[in-house]
Amino acid sequence: MYAPQALTVQPLECSAYLAWSKPVTAGGATPIGLMGYNIYRNNLFLHYNPDPDSLIYYNKCLDPGHYIYEVTAKYDLSYYGFPGQFEESLPTNPETVNIVCGGPLPFEEGWDQGNFSFNSWTFDPAQGNWNISQILKSDNPVADFSWQPIRSNYSYSLVSRAFDASPWSCAHLWFDFVYKLADRNGTGQEKLLAEIWYINSWHTLLELSNTGSAEWINNHLSIDAVKQQGFKISFRATGVNSADILHWYVDNIHLYGICKPPTNNEYSVSQLTVSITWNPPTCSGTQIMHFIFDDGINENGWCINPGYVAWIGNEFPVASSMQGVLQSFDLYF
Repeated sequence: MYAPQALTVQPLECSAYLAWSKPVTAGGATPIGLMGYNIYRNNLFLHYNPDPDSLIYYNKCLDPGHYIYEVTAKYDLSYYGFPGQFEESLPTNPETVNIVCGGPLPFEEGWDQGNFSFNSWTFDPAQGNWNISQILKSDNPVADFSWQPIRSNYSYSLVSRAFDASPWSCAHLWFDFVYKLADRNGTGQEKLLAEIWYINSWHTLLELSNTGSAEWINNHLSIDAVKQQGFKISFRATGVNSADILHWYVDNIHLYGICKPPTNNEYSVSQLTVSITWNPPTCSGTQIMHFIFDDGINENGWCINPGYVAWIGNEFPVASSMQGVLQSFDLYF
C-alpha cells in the first residue's frame, strides 16, 4: 500500500499543525481504494481523517514538550478483490516538533479571587480534597487539601496552566511558595509534592511528609532546567490515608526570573571624571536537541542465548563534540 508523502509538522502556540501529500503510484496517480489517513503521535493512534483530500490536521491544546508524528494511508481492499477488508500503509517518516508555549513570567498566585478558575488551575485526575479556604475568617484565602472526605491510597494534583520560559536565556528561574501543615498522626505516609512539567514528564522538586505540624514555611526552588522551554507546575497531595492529616495549605506562589548581572565592573577616576566599565553577563546558552535513529529495516524479534550478554537497540551516532545532559528517551515496542 502506498504511503502518504512529505509530512511536515509546525508548532503554533500550544498546537501542532500537520500537512502532507497524497500517496501516488509509480505512474503518479492517486492509488485506488484510498479512504483517508490515520495520524499517530508518539507511536499511539491520535486521529482519523476520513477524506482522501483532507491533508492537514491541527493537534490542539498540547502540553509543552516534544512530540513525534507519523501518518499512514487507509485503503478499502474491495477494489483489490477483498470486499469488507481494509489495510493501512507504512507510515511517513517521523517528524518531531517541540512545543514551547504558555503565559509569560513572572506569575503570582495569592488566591485573591477565591477560586481556582481565575488563573486556570486544573486537577489531575480530579479535584479530590483540594479547595479554597480561610484558616481564620480574617485571613486571606489559601489553597487547601483537607483530610475529608477520607481518601485511601490517593493522589490528587493541583496543576497550573502552561508558562513560556523561552525568553529567559540569561537568567536564573525560581519557584517560590509557602506551605503550612496541620498534622494529626505524624505517620510520614501523607505527602505533598511540588512538581514541574517539562520534556513530556513530571519532575519532583520537593517532597514534604506529615512528620508533625508546621507553621508557614518559605520555599525557594531553582527551576533553571526549564529555561527556554514551556513548563507547568503542580502540587500533588498523595498518601495512604488522608485521615492522618488535617490540612496541607499552599499560598503565595511566585514564578519569576532574575537576569544575570554584568561582570568585571570597574571604575577609574580622573580629576572630575569617573569612568565605569563592565562586561556583558555570562550567558551560557542551551539548546534542546532531539535525536531519532532508524535504519529503515523492520525487525521481527529479538533473540538472546541464555548466559550471554548482547547489545540490543540502536546506537545513536551523536558527534563527540556534542555535549549536554540526557533529559529523557523514548522506547517503542
